[in-house]
Amino acid sequence: AGGIGLMPEQVRVRVRGASEPFWLVLGQSRNDGWRARVVDGRTLGSSTLVDGYANGWLVDPAGRSDFAVQLTWAPQRVVRSALFASGAAMLVCLLIVAGSLLRRRPRPAAWVAADGGELVDPRVASGGTPSTARAVGAAVLVGAGSGFIAGPLVGLAVGTLVLVVARAPHRRMILSLGAAASLAVAGGYATLKQAVLGYPSVFEWPTFFSEMHVAGWFAILFITADVVVELVRRGRPRPGGPP
Repeated sequence: AGGIGLMPEQVRVRVRGASEPFWLVLGQSRNDGWRARVVDGRTLGSSTLVDGYANGWLVDPAGRSDFAVQLTWAPQRVVRSALFASGAAMLVCLLIVAGSLLRRRPRPAAWVAADGGELVDPRVASGGTPSTARAVGAAVLVGAGSGFIAGPLVGLAVGTLVLVVARAPHRRMILSLGAAASLAVAGGYATLKQAVLGYPSVFEWPTFFSEMHVAGWFAILFITADVVVELVRRGRPRPGGPP
């Protein structure tokens, strides 16, 4: 018998010259999720433990010497459905955000709500403009920390954004939307790659998308940078607001 891999969760084995019942063994840890069936024929059902770890099926040729057996990892259908649902939900969230931005109305960066709480426009940094030294110090601190965690280029980019947003509050949208966009890129890439390559739902599954760790770090660091900008600008009088 010779195996021909179609996808990681689906394998087709071509059997030739079979004259009596034989064991078909799949060298994967034994799991009820694996199913086998003779192509254009009967279902072989779940596997039997073979060699202390593997999946095995007793195949009766039933008078056929040449035929194919298809092995399928059934739980993969659930994984794919969940990924597509996540991708659709992410798209809906992005459309909601885009719609709110298109309906943009002039309003202050922050105002007092009826219950006494402060509402903050995510597109505009609240507080007042810090001194140049304060803004540069925050940018260097965040940039150095980001560079240590995710690499020098990421650190340079995040540090520069801290400096820009701290001095130009209307640029805050770069940070607030940048975090969401980074997560959308990572999630969309994982969904597309999973749909194309069909990785099995195994313990090592996250390692199949290791190249997207930079997008994940960008999301975390954008949020961190947004918090730092708010702290740097805090205590400064708001334009048109109380001191």
